[in-house]
Amino acid sequence: MAEQSIPFVTAILLCDAAITEAGSDKKTLVGIFDRIFTRSIPADHGPFWLYAKMTDMYGSNSIRIEIVHLKTEKKIAGLIIETTDIPDSMRLQQLDWAIPLPRLKFPLEGEYEFQIYVNDVFIGRTVLIVQKVAERKQ
Repeated sequence: MAEQSIPFVTAILLCDAAITEAGSDKKTLVGIFDRIFTRSIPADHGPFWLYAKMTDMYGSNSIRIEIVHLKTEKKIAGLIIETTDIPDSMRLQQLDWAIPLPRLKFPLEGEYEFQIYVNDVFIGRTVLIVQKVAERKQ
């Protein structure tokens, strides 16, 4: 049996909604974003979706997503997804996942990393900025 490879990430995006077409399994991403504007901190946002596309993945894998505030390095949430047995013949195909995320509380303003690990190896990230905006005066 071949040694397990380290998957390569080709895309990680956050979006308001992800639609998977029946039959073709094609994904449509709606409302792609990398910033949340809020009037108060902590800020609630969601539910929303994380889209991840990878290659060089086969066999059974554990995909872990951790959401970390960069400045403090505090983890605010995480989840684990176990993949089914992906045949070696699909190894170089692009595999993608649309992963629903629940409503999350972002305790501080700033940058949050959505870190992806496969079999406990870090393979990629995307950054979300939570930015407080001033109240409008009337």
